[in-house]
Amino acid sequence: MTKILDYEDELEQMYDDMLDEVYPMFMDMYEPSDTLKEIDPTAYSCGKNDYIDSLISDGTVHESGNDEYHEGSEEDCDICNPEEEEGE
Repeated sequence: MTKILDYEDELEQMYDDMLDEVYPMFMDMYEPSDTLKEIDPTAYSCGKNDYIDSLISDGTVHESGNDEYHEGSEEDCDICNPEEEEGE
């Protein structure tokens, strides 16, 4: 079953997790994602959009026509490509 990803919560959390794994803590106290979000919200937003675009490019997620993001490729998505029920 394909999962619908919430842009504001799940995709943003994936981006935050990536930043926190790749970059060291700021002053040994602050998560990199929180620091970037507070110091330069524009850079944070642009980076998040680029990160989501990279997830789409590599087939981790795809964007549906309803302003939703779904896990996996569009070809394998049971939400975007519902199979007809048997007997129809």
